[in-house]
Amino acid sequence: MDSDLLQIVLCPKDGQPLREASTLELEALNLRICSGALLSHSGRIVRQPLKAALVRKDGLIAYPVYDNIPFLVAEEAIAIGFLHCVSSPSPCQTRDDA
Repeated sequence: MDSDLLQIVLCPKDGQPLREASTLELEALNLRICSGALLSHSGRIVRQPLKAALVRKDGLIAYPVYDNIPFLVAEEAIAIGFLHCVSSPSPCQTRDDA
């Protein structure tokens, strides 16, 4: 995502700055998506894997980015507080470069 755009986009819920999700955060989110266990703020099951997301400064909310378009709508917000417990890749993932 364009760094200039990241300077001006804010969380629509509370105005906090947003940052790009890390690779580890995206991997954890996509594991939940694949298992059908990730819900948006509106209660809808998130079904499309994420290639990118914007994370609120406090790290509790993410907004999906599809086709390089951030969906900055409160109903599309995804609670990601559970990611604070993630410290390493899932054992289901292989690491060829390790």
